[in-house]
Amino acid sequence: MTEEDKKAIEYFEKDIEKRKQGKNYFVDYEEVILHEQTILNLIQSRQEKIEKNKRLFSIQEKRKLQLLQRKDKEIEKKDKIIDLILEEIAFDYEINSSEDVVTIKRQLKEKFEKKVEDKQC
Repeated sequence: MTEEDKKAIEYFEKDIEKRKQGKNYFVDYEEVILHEQTILNLIQSRQEKIEKNKRLFSIQEKRKLQLLQRKDKEIEKKDKIIDLILEEIAFDYEINSSEDVVTIKRQLKEKFEKKVEDKQC
């Protein structure tokens, strides 16, 4: 905030205080117009900064969303790979039906999930 901005704010603060007290005083309209313009410029500058920050925030949020979407795709791909590996392993067991493959895959997955949980604790 510039000195000019501070003076304009101070001017209107004093003006408001005088009005509250009901005092009659001389008003220099040229000075009022000058200070009003300063205040309007200050407000406009602040609004522009707010809009700029909103745009930056929006861009950052879009980037975060794109990153999350990429991570989700990577996780989906890894899940598919794990599923195919489990299926491959399941075929090495004695299989009598496709239900056996599903059961073995589920059991293997639970086994590895438990190992991961045990290591994290």
